Amino acid sequence: MIEKYDLAAGCDVPKFGLGMKEIWEVDPERHNEGEVTHSLGWPLGFKNSGGSFLYHLDNNQVYVGYIVDLNYKNPYLSPYMEFQRFKHHPKIAKLLKGGKRIAYGARAVTKGGAQSLPKVAFPGGALLGDANGEPTGAVRNRGVALYRSAVPPLSEARLQRRLVNGLKLMADAGYTAVHHAGVDTI
Repeated sequence: MIEKYDLAAGCDVPKFGLGMKEIWEVDPERHNEGEVTHSLGWPLGFKNSGGSFLYHLDNNQVYVGYIVDLNYKNPYLSPYMEFQRFKHHPKIAKLLKGGKRIAYGARAVTKGGAQSLPKVAFPGGALLGDANGEPTGAVRNRGVALYRSAVPPLSEARLQRRLVNGLKLMADAGYTAVHHAGVDTI
């Protein structure tokens, strides 16, 4: 759709990376809730691009992660091993020492910023989700806005008719109360 409707006209080329993240419980003496650290490069060197993130959450938890841009030319480079090397940096190793990894994950990530995002609307549709590089929350909000712009709201009278018809159908099916249908409130 992007090519068919030329939605990327005037946009920068999107970039992609492989991101790994772990959640750690760390020593309270080393924890600083709210602290955010980002870095570029190391241990990748100057021929490859990527960087790290470190977020101190509540409950002595820390997100530690590393993203390797997917433009590297070395076929032997292992993004996972670069992440492991990063965790051996003296500052990171000191933070994690004696801690416990409680969760981990990895995913492909889109990069490049807003200037890389294509237009999202085209005749008869719209791009949602990773198709246009947006995070999930923004996708949900865009979907709700799209629905509200395409589907007119029900009038009060029409809403009442639909509720009454629905209750009649439930009664005909043998339900004696709304909670029998798995609905707590209306």
